[in-house]
Amino acid sequence: MRISLFIALLFPLVNAALCADGTNTYQAAADYLESKNGHAMLVYENGELVFEQYFNGWKSDQGHRLASGTKSFAGAMLAAAMDDKLLTLDEPISDTITEWQSDPKLAKITIRQLLSLTSGIHGGSIGSVPSYAEALAKAERKHAPGVRFSYGPVPFQLFGEIMRRKLSESEPAETVDDYLNRKILKPIGCEPTLWRKHEAGQPRLPSGCVITAREWAAFGLLMVNRGEHEGKQVISKSALQECWTGSKTNPRYGLGFWLNDNPALPKDLVMAAGMGKQKLFIIPSRNLLIVQFAEAKGYDQSTFLKKVLGGNEIAGEKAKRERPAEPGRLVKARFTAFDKNNDGNVTADEVRNPDRLKQMDQNKDGHVNLQEYWAHLRSL
Repeated sequence: MRISLFIALLFPLVNAALCADGTNTYQAAADYLESKNGHAMLVYENGELVFEQYFNGWKSDQGHRLASGTKSFAGAMLAAAMDDKLLTLDEPISDTITEWQSDPKLAKITIRQLLSLTSGIHGGSIGSVPSYAEALAKAERKHAPGVRFSYGPVPFQLFGEIMRRKLSESEPAETVDDYLNRKILKPIGCEPTLWRKHEAGQPRLPSGCVITAREWAAFGLLMVNRGEHEGKQVISKSALQECWTGSKTNPRYGLGFWLNDNPALPKDLVMAAGMGKQKLFIIPSRNLLIVQFAEAKGYDQSTFLKKVLGGNEIAGEKAKRERPAEPGRLVKARFTAFDKNNDGNVTADEVRNPDRLKQMDQNKDGHVNLQEYWAHLRSL
């Protein structure tokens, strides 16, 4: 590992001072992800892309499978349908799937119970996605609602059938993917590379989306902004909040989204997650979004988040702590790493951010010495 990178990992604040785009603030997390067969990592702060790296042969324009990360789109579509009064969370599914009305075990199951995965209907085999009709045929209540959490594709394909029937009766009639595109994806400029479908053209809601990191980020930013995009409320905050509320059976899962239960992490952390460690970390209180693609081996989410959020904290509140009067060994070493010709001065051609260097150049002589560099750091 190069000495400059090693020092950046130990002291990210110093590196951030000469790198306004925040790249090295998140480098430790990126290095960790790359070592676990990560493919992409993007970070957005206040809606701005401040970090973007691709690893292990992956490219920015490649669509990546989301696997179960796709389920978050179903949650967003549910919220949009609530806004449009197509459905309510606590209405019985049998209001729409009328053939359930004669089955006492199925008749009273609600949409909320279905998508919180607590309906008592078995989730099905992960990775084996039935068609809407097949999911309907497989639906069998194994337990009373609210007793067990059962994760799998069947509830989401059942939701697809609910939406298909409701939309077929709307004016004008729409397909499920037409509605998803019109209500959510097109308004935010999100264009998935591919959406795997069954023979009838029905999108696979549990795991069918293939998308680039930046396109998934467009969806993630809509979530960070609580349904708002460029001043327009695409999805209401109240509907999204319903999707981000856990059940008594499983407080860690909402409606298509995973929720935080770790007191060491931001309380409002919401996550879309798929096999292989596809991750969309959404933190509205910090206006922070982290996008992650991987086919990871030996990856630990807590380790990754500690690196990401630790760096973010250091660049924020911890950066305001009192500085010592004189630059320490690590500051001197970092300055030396930038001073490529070892003349005791850093010039514009030795750094990636000449504008930031001008801010440090107190006597305006075109270069920055160690004392000017340290004075700038202490002013942050």
